[in-house]
Amino acid sequence: MIKAEDFKDQVLIDPRPVIFLDTCTILDTINAIHLKGLSESYLENVSKLMCLFNENKIWLVTSQNVKEEFDDNFDAVALTAKQNVMQIVRSTRVLSSYHCAYKGIAPCPLPQYLDDVLIKQISDLAQELMNNCILLERKPDYSCKAMDRVRANQAPAKKGGGEAKDCEIIECFLDASSMIRRDIPDLKIVFVTSNVKDYGRTPILLPPLHDQFEALDLLYSNHLNHVIYLCEIT
Repeated sequence: MIKAEDFKDQVLIDPRPVIFLDTCTILDTINAIHLKGLSESYLENVSKLMCLFNENKIWLVTSQNVKEEFDDNFDAVALTAKQNVMQIVRSTRVLSSYHCAYKGIAPCPLPQYLDDVLIKQISDLAQELMNNCILLERKPDYSCKAMDRVRANQAPAKKGGGEAKDCEIIECFLDASSMIRRDIPDLKIVFVTSNVKDYGRTPILLPPLHDQFEALDLLYSNHLNHVIYLCEIT
């Protein structure tokens, strides 16, 4: 874990697109198995993002809050995915058995990928994505500004209450981005989240995030394929 100032120094030495990942974006590596709202190519896009990282073409970064949320939710998310796959296995067996009896043919074998090994591999991919992110240390200032957002019902907080941790994440991103932007005015800096309810849907951010991102020329995305495109274009 490093301070935002130290990360800025690393980026100045080796400027490449900075991709800041929210918690849900990382955990959705596992959720993509069963959540209908996620792209069917989500896992493929995670792998592409990892390739860009391994080729030293991008920085992957996130906040201390994201790591804590990831650790708190990882087991439950993985278990839910496994349960959904096991339900698919059962349904496939029932339908295959009925179909074979009706047609008078031998039972069809289950696809080999429907097993615990695959779930473990995908869970490991999510863990690898998390581990490859540089973790930015939480500052007391982030917590203070986060509570100001909650009290003012400003995104990502919401009316009737808000998650201060999410607000700390965005304050961390804005702080690190502002430091980088002062020295590198044209570097791509992207905040990535699938949480459209609290942040907005690409390209429209909820207020006051839109103005805050625009002031620093920051990019926003809900989709990994869009992020990959942004990283690959000159």
